[in-house]
Amino acid sequence: TNNEISQVLGRLWNSETREVRA
Repeated sequence: TNNEISQVLGRLWNSETREVRA
């Protein structure tokens, strides 16, 4: 479902942002 995709993308984006900030 669209909600599932949003959750997955959110997690991946959050992880990438954390790495960039660190």
